[in-house]
Amino acid sequence: MNAVHEKRATAHVVLNIIWGVLSAILLVFVLYSSWEKAQLENHQSLWHAANEMTDQLDDFITDIMQSVYTMPIHGHDFNQCSTVLLSYLKHTVFNNPQISGLTIKNKQNQVICSTLLQADKQIVPNAQSLNLYGPIKFSTEDKPAFILQQQLGDYFIDVYVLQYLIEQQLKTTSPSIFRIALYNSNQNKVLLQITRESQSTVWQTDSPQQFIHFSANSDQPSFSIRDNLNSLEHFQLILFANPQQISQLAWGGIVMIALLMILGSFLIYFILRHLINRHFSLHRELIKAIKDKRFFPVYQPIFDNDRDVCIGAEVLLRWQDTQKLSCLIFLLKKPSNLD
Repeated sequence: MNAVHEKRATAHVVLNIIWGVLSAILLVFVLYSSWEKAQLENHQSLWHAANEMTDQLDDFITDIMQSVYTMPIHGHDFNQCSTVLLSYLKHTVFNNPQISGLTIKNKQNQVICSTLLQADKQIVPNAQSLNLYGPIKFSTEDKPAFILQQQLGDYFIDVYVLQYLIEQQLKTTSPSIFRIALYNSNQNKVLLQITRESQSTVWQTDSPQQFIHFSANSDQPSFSIRDNLNSLEHFQLILFANPQQISQLAWGGIVMIALLMILGSFLIYFILRHLINRHFSLHRELIKAIKDKRFFPVYQPIFDNDRDVCIGAEVLLRWQDTQKLSCLIFLLKKPSNLD
């Protein structure tokens, strides 16, 4: 009996050591893998948000320029703001609510015609490819706007787009992103930047004093993503993520995984402990001894002292084993060979 108990105690000690070591190793490995996976998923989420916004802004710019490209000014020689030319410009502005004004200039950067009376006050240099300038304001009462410029034949078209329309294309619902910047890598300059507070859905336009300053070749801050615009050369969108928000999202999933692992580990431990108890139980040893025919009977008569007669027998089933265990089974009927 003592030997069985000692074996069971030894098995429990071995189980505790193996279970503790393996559980600790597995927990560390799974937590590290989960952390790396969470970081990768957050990085991919930022890339997805950046791609979504650049595509949205590219589509916005393309839609505006498609309206401009349809103006029938190719092959015409415009030296002054004729009624026909002005009607082309007004018709384009009227049919596209995203356009606030149009100006046509010659190669000498002189205004030929415009739907805006003060267009000559905000003249930007001519560019060979589609470019973006701004923000600009004609007066304190006017809202800030950007200028999309494109060359069409011998002329340059300036398209005036209100700043808030561009801001609408930059907003995202991603919870970890708190700042977005429209960046000109050729000039190392931020043209537009919007920011929101943590846990807020309201985006605010930053002033130039709040713009992030860094060069195109410098290391970008941690938790930030750059994505190039296809419609504008040398222009990028830069997304800044909140490190605390990313860590909270990552740790939330990791804690759940850790709790599930700990519960599963304890469940396995108690199952194994139960199996060990069954394996080293007296019941199992008795069954095993019966199968191996290691019992032999010893009969002991039972006498009635008053009548001085044998009234039964006690059968002792001796367990032939070095452990000297015995099991007593009492029979209700007297064996016939005792008569």
